[in-house]
Amino acid sequence: RGAKAVVSKLAQNRLLERLELLDNNISDEGAAAVMRACVGHTLAEFSLADNRIGDPGARWVAPMLEGCKFLTALHLSGNMIGDLGATS
Repeated sequence: RGAKAVVSKLAQNRLLERLELLDNNISDEGAAAVMRACVGHTLAEFSLADNRIGDPGARWVAPMLEGCKFLTALHLSGNMIGDLGATS
């Protein structure tokens, strides 16, 4: 539910430079929705640290990185991303 609100606001603000969503219990599904919504934004820093993101959510990182040309920092520490998610 909370991730949907973030996605809605991201659609309204394409010039956002920093987004911190740490420690919000965002699941794989929520993380995927937020990452898809970030594509094409001017984000320079993005944090999804300390959420409940596992390998399924981590697979959306690469497409997001390809679509966020200004991103210089991505924080994913404190999640449940294993080897499979890290290499996807």
